[in-house]
Amino acid sequence: MPRIYSVLRIANELPLIDTFVSQGISDVWFPFSQKSLLEAFRSPSARIEFFEAQRFVLTKALHPEHADGKHLHFQRADEVPLTKATELGKGYGYVDRTFKKD
Repeated sequence: MPRIYSVLRIANELPLIDTFVSQGISDVWFPFSQKSLLEAFRSPSARIEFFEAQRFVLTKALHPEHADGKHLHFQRADEVPLTKATELGKGYGYVDRTFKKD
């Protein structure tokens, strides 16, 4: 959850990261709205800080996990708009460093 971590740190609300984790909230929830943000924030001003800080982690880059709010699934490998650079790790699945194909 690098984006949530970053936003919470910028907004001085890092202790809330455990609440995000326990509720299964991850980076794919970005951008957060008033409705989707946790009620765990201490004050309305903390919520505002979070909303303002999320602009630092939102980009116009390719977000395959956000096709109408759903994950994208490709039938063939040549349809995937990413190129694998290196393997970063594995467990239940694989984590690869990728780049957008030109």
